[in-house]
Amino acid sequence: MDGVSVVTLRSVFLVCGDLDKSLTFYQQLGFVLKERKTRSYIFHTGSEVELHLHERLSQAERESFGVQWDTGSSGLVHSYETTDLDSLASSLPPDSVLAGPLETPWGTRILMVGDPDGHRIELRERREL
Repeated sequence: MDGVSVVTLRSVFLVCGDLDKSLTFYQQLGFVLKERKTRSYIFHTGSEVELHLHERLSQAERESFGVQWDTGSSGLVHSYETTDLDSLASSLPPDSVLAGPLETPWGTRILMVGDPDGHRIELRERREL
C-alpha cells in the first residue's frame, strides 16, 4: 500500500453518567478491568482494542478540547463476541435487554442490550450453519 497510511483502531471511549454503575454493568458482561484511571476505567476486550469508560467532561473541558462527548449512542452499535450467549444473557439486568437472543441467517445468535447510559451493544455467538 504505497503512500497509504494504515489506520488501526486501538480504543473505544464510552462517556458515562455514572461511572461506577457502568463499571458493574460491563463486568457483568464479562469484561476484565485492566486499569483504573482518575476519571475512567480501561477494560481488556480480547483483542488489542481497549474499551474505556470515561466520566463526562465538564463544559469548560468540552470547550477547551473542542469535543462534545455525551452519553448514549443512537447510530453506533458496539459488537462483542461470546461463547455462551445464554449464560451471559441470564446474568444481565432484565431492563438492559433490548432484543433477543435472536437467530440470524448468517450463522450467529445475537442479543441486543443497552448499557446504563444508552450505549447499544450487540453480543453475538457464532453458530454452525
